[in-house]
Amino acid sequence: MNIIKYILLIIILSISFQHFYWALGGTWGKRFAVPTTEKEIPLFEPSAFSFFIIGSFFLL
Repeated sequence: MNIIKYILLIIILSISFQHFYWALGGTWGKRFAVPTTEKEIPLFEPSAFSFFIIGSFFLL
């Protein structure tokens, strides 16, 4: 049962660190996370602050 806890911990920390990476200006994986139109135009542009807030929530 402990192995499941550790796997979930690694997944949640990875998601959190990905959001911090985006908050600091990283672009890897960002186009897959933000919804786009049929012409590959992003529907919205999240701010660095919103990425930081979401990353912080995952750490809680």
